[in-house]
Amino acid sequence: MPYHGYRDRMTDAIANMRSGDLEAAALQAVVIAALCAERVVVAGISVGATLAGWLAARTRIHTGIAVAPFCGLRELPAGANDALGAILRAAPNAFGWWDPRSKEEQPPPHGYPRFATRALGESLRISTEIARVPNRSTEHGRRVILVVNDREPVVNNAHAARRFAALRARGVAYERVVLHGLPDVHDVIEPQIPQARTDLVYPRLVELIESV
Repeated sequence: MPYHGYRDRMTDAIANMRSGDLEAAALQAVVIAALCAERVVVAGISVGATLAGWLAARTRIHTGIAVAPFCGLRELPAGANDALGAILRAAPNAFGWWDPRSKEEQPPPHGYPRFATRALGESLRISTEIARVPNRSTEHGRRVILVVNDREPVVNNAHAARRFAALRARGVAYERVVLHGLPDVHDVIEPQIPQARTDLVYPRLVELIESV
């Protein structure tokens, strides 16, 4: 992802990230994949999941699999999340800890322990654009699958479902899969955290990726 991959986990680079950077990187990935095979499946988590829905409305990917998409915070209603995104994009950037208790020691070792408020605002902008396409092009994805943890502690599952269900108007088939038996953790695919249950999550995701 743009502005990611730095060795320094405390880098400030992520504050420079804009929605256009993420969308351009997502489109580039689809182009590369399309050169390799006829069937392209896009899978992502959090803002990557939001991008999977964004791509399904705009490209001819076969399937977009959106795991816990970041369309808004769980504690806020739909409209408030959109307003929050606008505020975060307009306000000066600030950094916060994902976990104020462990701070820079938070696992996994390859992740950033802080978030940039400006980047969160830019990510929420993508949520508002998922199905907001200016024309009714027929070059859309075949389907999109929303995958949520029934014990999701961070993102608003109901708001994400509304955003992704709107893709039906773009001719994209919409499915929703609820994962049960998982801990209350947002990143359900990361194997290097104490709460990891990839033994439950990975087989289901592989099944969805391989389904026709």
